[in-house]
Amino acid sequence: MATKWRIYYYDTAEGISPVKDYIDALSLREKVKALAFIGLLETNGPNLPRPYADLLEEGIHEIRIKLTGTQV
Repeated sequence: MATKWRIYYYDTAEGISPVKDYIDALSLREKVKALAFIGLLETNGPNLPRPYADLLEEGIHEIRIKLTGTQV
């Protein structure tokens, strides 16, 4: 069985999770796609290639999800 990476969402000092709130506000179709990409991230970790993820700077990666024509 392959090792899965642990995914953490950022929480503010007040306990608010902007990422979770954003995902929750998506349409069902967009939410399914976003969670599928996060699943790829969980499986591949920092080895997830473009177009799914990209390196911003050393040690900092971004996940790249295209929803209804917009890169988020």
